[in-house]
Amino acid sequence: LLVGLFVKFFLIEIFTVPTDSMVPTIPVGKKVVVMKFFNTLEKNNIIAFEKGNENFVKRIKGIPHDTVGFQDNRQWTMDNELSFVHRPSSIVPYIIPQKNDVVILNADNLSFYLKLIENNENIFITQLGDKIFINGIETNQYKFKQNYYFVQGDNTASSIDSRSFGLIGEKQIFGKVL
Repeated sequence: LLVGLFVKFFLIEIFTVPTDSMVPTIPVGKKVVVMKFFNTLEKNNIIAFEKGNENFVKRIKGIPHDTVGFQDNRQWTMDNELSFVHRPSSIVPYIIPQKNDVVILNADNLSFYLKLIENNENIFITQLGDKIFINGIETNQYKFKQNYYFVQGDNTASSIDSRSFGLIGEKQIFGKVL
């Protein structure tokens, strides 16, 4: 019993994929093995993570230092050469943060980084005019505490993913799908 509990809580977990967002790779209702102990995450790894109170299974499409485009509360992935997969006319590129990266905050990028920092790093940001305050202290920069990833379902037409809820932090990831 103790060995079984150890395996379930620290090594592997059986997870049922509840939606069609990963079709055809993973059918609806399919049980997958999630390895909780892993060293690195790379593009195209399929991961399990928690967002809000829900668990998701998605494919990593963007890793730290890749670029994503953001416009009108929607996101699009970009490759490292800054050419869009689907390019709207006026889109702003942002670098996916890596742990210890420092970003200079300004009026142009604050809306993108604000939700990311507040929701994932437990930091409170306010803006008064041209001034930015983090936890009540005026600053113009922020140092990230974790790596971030852009995730997407294989069935892009039916997937709720980073295009709608933004980047996910490594602390939200509970395993790699085997």
